[in-house]
Amino acid sequence: MELADATLIAAVILGAFAITGILAAWADQTFPLRGLALGVLAGVLAWQSWQMHPDGLTLEDVPLAFMALVNAILH
Repeated sequence: MELADATLIAAVILGAFAITGILAAWADQTFPLRGLALGVLAGVLAWQSWQMHPDGLTLEDVPLAFMALVNAILH
């Protein structure tokens, strides 16, 4: 598994946490500081992963990165 795949996976996971953090803060009517921080971190990781791929990222790269992670864990 490449470092670009690992950063893409981290960006997707942190992005999911950011969305839930922002929605939870919206429901509580508070400022979504944690969600925004996770969103910025996810954006930086996604940008870094995009920079590491020689031909850029496509939507098909996301499930392929997760499959590479599962393959690395199993083998």
